[in-house]
Amino acid sequence: MTTLDAAFAVTPQGILARVTVGISDGIITHISGDLTHEVIPDDADVLLPGFIDVHIHGGGGADTMDATPDALRAICRAHAKRGTTSLLATTITHGESEIARALVNVADAMDAGTAFCPGGARIAGIHLEGPFIHPLRPGAQPKEHVRMPDYDEWLRHIEHSRGNIRRVTIAAEYAEARPIIEWCWQNNVTITVGHTTIGGDQLAALLSEGPLDATHLFNAMDPIHHRKPGPVPTFLTHPNAMAELIADGHHVHPDVIKMAVATAGSGHIMAITDAMAGMGQGDGDYVLGGHPVKVAGGKALLMDGTLAGSILGMSDAASNLAAWTGCDLVSLAKMTSTNAANRIDRTDIGRIAIGANADFVQMQGGTAHKATIIGGVLIDI
Repeated sequence: MTTLDAAFAVTPQGILARVTVGISDGIITHISGDLTHEVIPDDADVLLPGFIDVHIHGGGGADTMDATPDALRAICRAHAKRGTTSLLATTITHGESEIARALVNVADAMDAGTAFCPGGARIAGIHLEGPFIHPLRPGAQPKEHVRMPDYDEWLRHIEHSRGNIRRVTIAAEYAEARPIIEWCWQNNVTITVGHTTIGGDQLAALLSEGPLDATHLFNAMDPIHHRKPGPVPTFLTHPNAMAELIADGHHVHPDVIKMAVATAGSGHIMAITDAMAGMGQGDGDYVLGGHPVKVAGGKALLMDGTLAGSILGMSDAASNLAAWTGCDLVSLAKMTSTNAANRIDRTDIGRIAIGANADFVQMQGGTAHKATIIGGVLIDI
């Protein structure tokens, strides 16, 4: 057994001080420390559960749709450097054969287990974003490949993924989406509503039947208006809803992020990156969904100025959330890790607890990223 010491750690029971964590074969076997409510000094080392990103297209110069093992390894390593310990490889709207190749590639990587990418974030499944979205709200998704929900195609995607799809973004307003939604509710796959024209009333009716998430809340959906509220207030107030948020300050203004967290509560918000290939690479020219993307000034943009994912890392998202909302570390751990783990039905990640994977982020003062630890192994950042 190896041990890891920290001044503080965020656990399901609360914040512990003077912490020692025992680790054996990549699993937490022992935790000691004292529950505390003391103010955490800015220079103190704090352990948080490793970040989990359920919406990530790329990073390190690669994209999930490249459909190669090396591309996935580049993505996993780039995001581990920013504190992500588990992720969902996310596809984009494209032709069925292109999506199939990406799904098979991710399934192969998952079959290889922890040996697939030493030093990288672990792939916990697939987020199928599109192709069943609304053509009026494509965002950066290739509009030429948008199509109506098709149950038979959905089943083929499940087959190609070998059952590894954990989330699917869909325009739930279509009647044709209903069989897919019901299948997902019955098979523990999260429906996340996005790239959508759904209204608040229809959304509320669906939420009364089962859980639904919001894909990158506020983006690619109708905005709030005080006489035509759209879906956002429902996503923020319904107990069956969970909302993804891209906390980069470009997709959503910091003041609006503060409002969203205050309204929904930290138990109903998941920080995501929606990162594309340029994450971790710097300014330059990239591709998303077959379309050219320019990264400059912290933004990724299509040639028409549409935001095309982000170059955000989860450590940046965590720091931004802490700064913009003033949330405590327990709430921050929920929004960057635990909520995502729960949504993909994983009790072995997203928490610092005996029996869980030894996946941690070490933060200075709880907000500045210092180290990533995956399976008890320190990652070179």
